[in-house]
Formats: sequence, C-alpha cells, structure tokens
Amino acid sequence: MSSRGAFRGARAGHPHDPVARVLGTLGGTVLVHGHSTLTKHFGIPPQHVREALRYAGGRVVAIDGGVYEGGRILLTRLR
Repeated sequence: MSSRGAFRGARAGHPHDPVARVLGTLGGTVLVHGHSTLTKHFGIPPQHVREALRYAGGRVVAIDGGVYEGGRILLTRLR
C-alpha cells in the first residue's frame, strides 16, 4: 500500500496521496505506526524525544521513540 517513508511530505488533497489511500482503504482518520524510530528515521536526538511525532498534516503519528537507540518509550493520547 505504500513504501517506507512514503508518508513524509504527504499532503492532503494531492493526487496519489499515500496517507489518504491507506486511511481510505482501512478506515479511520489517523494512522499510528512504530518501527520507524524517531531517532534514526526522523533524526531526533535521543535526549529530545519527549512525545510521539505527528506529521503529514497531523494524519500520521510515529510512536517509536527508539529505546534501543537511547530514546524513550512513548505513551500518547490521541484526540
């Protein structure tokens, strides 16, 4: 349905928006994922990891703080 990193830079209303495609297929309004650590894949230094990262216009939430890379376990409340 998408490739690694396909949601970064995705913007609603653009043709072939990968986030809209996944949400339309699976249902829902927000996609939450792990396995793309905030430290390695988003370049956030471990000491700066404090909360989950919302991106792609707030439609995607990355929750993997990269504990094995020195980050934190993230608990978040989605609204």
